[in-house]
Amino acid sequence: MVSAGSQQIKNHLTRLNPQIVHTSSPIYDLHIVKNHKNACFTVGWIGGFGGEHKEGLIELVFPALKELSFHLKLIIVGILKTDDLVYVERYFQDNSNIEIEMPVGIDWNDEVDIQKRIALFDVGIATLTNSEKQISKSGIKAKQYLNNGVPVLSTNLPENNVVIVDGENGYFCNTSSDFKKRLTQFYQMSEVDYLTFSKKARDSIRNFDHHKYFSDFVEARNDSYN
Repeated sequence: MVSAGSQQIKNHLTRLNPQIVHTSSPIYDLHIVKNHKNACFTVGWIGGFGGEHKEGLIELVFPALKELSFHLKLIIVGILKTDDLVYVERYFQDNSNIEIEMPVGIDWNDEVDIQKRIALFDVGIATLTNSEKQISKSGIKAKQYLNNGVPVLSTNLPENNVVIVDGENGYFCNTSSDFKKRLTQFYQMSEVDYLTFSKKARDSIRNFDHHKYFSDFVEARNDSYN
């Protein structure tokens, strides 16, 4: 038996080995959970800022942010290159309503620090692109946000659309206009309504925590014996 972290990888490998099971990669639950909406609406993204991740942000999210007139904070965790830091600063240089935070020197082995940073977001951005590489991923970014009680705005692609329930723990956004609409919606959302989204985001972990991961393995093992 071989475990695959996405359905796309399973589909590919099954042609070579019928003993492939799809077990969604788990998130380590440290019980670091968002409990309020920030006074300054905060949009966050975390990951490796490059390749198709970078392209997705530039194509879909950055234009949406530039069209917003209200005050907000944009936190991008994961930019490593000086040229990229400069690019983002220049991209939003005319948007005085947007505060930019791009922390550097991140210790990616410090899971407590990573989750505390995510919990500062009001909305987490996940922009998979429709390529073989991207749709073969396990949706880890979306799961990270949800684990900490942060609603997600994501493109409607695997594996993100396995863990995100549109209108409950986030929304699917396939165009820049979609992102603008949903960002505005979350900005205008009352504390009560926001915390409803946040709670449903947090409750989503039952679908990808370690308990689910282990139970998937037990079920797959039992099936293999039958």
